[in-house]
Amino acid sequence: MVAPRCPYGRVSFQEFTGWCTNPVYGVMKEVYKVSPMLKLIKRISFVFILALLALRTVEAQTTQTDFDNDGVSEYVLVSIQQNQALNWSYTSALTGISSTLGSIGSTGDHLIIAPWKGLSSPQIGVVSLDDTSGALLWKIINDQSTMEERELGSDGDTAISGADFNGNGKADAAVARLKKGRVEWSISYDMFDRAVGQENPSTMRFGVAGDRIFFASPDGAFDWLGVAGKNKKGRSQIKLKNPLTGESRTISKFPGFISKGARPRPFPVRQASGIDVLGFTKKKAGNTEVHFHNFDGSRIAIGTLPGTGDVIVGNFTSSPGEEVAIKTSAGFTTYNAFDGQSSSVATADGIPTDHININTLRSESGGGDDDDDDDDSGGGGGPSDVASCNSISSWPSSHIYKTIGSHHFTDIRRNTIGLILKPGTRGPFPNCISMVDRNGKVAAYLGLYATGNGWAARYYAGIGCGSSTAYNGATVARNAERSSGSPNVYANFGGKCYGPINANRCIGSSQC
Repeated sequence: MVAPRCPYGRVSFQEFTGWCTNPVYGVMKEVYKVSPMLKLIKRISFVFILALLALRTVEAQTTQTDFDNDGVSEYVLVSIQQNQALNWSYTSALTGISSTLGSIGSTGDHLIIAPWKGLSSPQIGVVSLDDTSGALLWKIINDQSTMEERELGSDGDTAISGADFNGNGKADAAVARLKKGRVEWSISYDMFDRAVGQENPSTMRFGVAGDRIFFASPDGAFDWLGVAGKNKKGRSQIKLKNPLTGESRTISKFPGFISKGARPRPFPVRQASGIDVLGFTKKKAGNTEVHFHNFDGSRIAIGTLPGTGDVIVGNFTSSPGEEVAIKTSAGFTTYNAFDGQSSSVATADGIPTDHININTLRSESGGGDDDDDDDDSGGGGGPSDVASCNSISSWPSSHIYKTIGSHHFTDIRRNTIGLILKPGTRGPFPNCISMVDRNGKVAAYLGLYATGNGWAARYYAGIGCGSSTAYNGATVARNAERSSGSPNVYANFGGKCYGPINANRCIGSSQC
């Protein structure tokens, strides 16, 4: 018998039962009549597949950064040591107790914390660029405290970590790049459960130059590929594609800000059902607004977090679904879009991170192809307009940049970069600013030391939010050059950026 075409594009047991499965909704459809024996097999298959779907749902809802098995996420922090090594730790969201996780990676690496091994505790890890071969090296510390390494992608690719594209509870690795104006994705399913050399990435094209790439689960079973951009009418739109079935969706009812200005990258926030909603950040008056939308474009909530640092996602409280959190000098503040509740936890210093990481790794010589539009959102090289900036202005005469502090300082400011704003400079003056390289990666944070007292505002690395980045100009320049191929950086004041400047050269000061 020749079986008819499965209407969902993916056949399961069709040769024996005449059934097709839609892995997106778990719906089953009989497409032709079968014998009594095959009907019995069909019933058994039905129960078996339902069990698989139930298991997949449980796996898809595991907490991504739960290291102490208490059922909630921990606040994971990375600190940069004097030798540029990365030390990892976490603070319990329930007890506030901090614990060390180990050391892996160095400045300029891309952080890839995720459950790479499945339902056990997540693993810390990094993606680094091999300067000799140009390959992207993915490294994790496994449950036996041993480092494992795999290779996926090359110079100029955008590394994507934390997604589970096949729904089995293990993180999948992916890279994206531009090829003749289209985004090409390569996915290595269960990469760290395969032998070295057996990664076998699956490649597909989805998205065009200028799109912001992301991943999210609209069904609670699989993560889908996502791109945010504009349609032919210039309206904001989200497009999704299931990499296993090829099913795609296009939604053109999202607000205009997702495709204008800073073009915030969407990120998934899981509901209690396991289905994601999309989050978008906007910097506003020294704070961070997080906008939450369903996949049909409808808005769920807008939450405001203090400061302008990186927003992370996790199941940090007992409230339904996941929360977003931001770190300030006082600790983490969380917000839950589904019940509107906020909470705060004091933590140790460090750079916050979660399982959602999408960054471009690029050497000085570049990478990419003949159609590279210099936009990291399409998977090509470094952006010509830094992704975290709403606007970029040339360095103003009102801003003094120092590679080391003044001689009369006796505290840590003596040896760190500083940014001093002359009297009359207009604010706002956020509590934390960042120096970002041309790829948008933070090379150092600077905390607000004071306003007034002869200056409009003064910022220094090594204090406040910059406690973990107590760097001088030479170190900042080196960090930027390793990540982006250039020592140039931009000063990011909550979305308004100034630059570029060479991080190892003073501006407006005769004292350094």
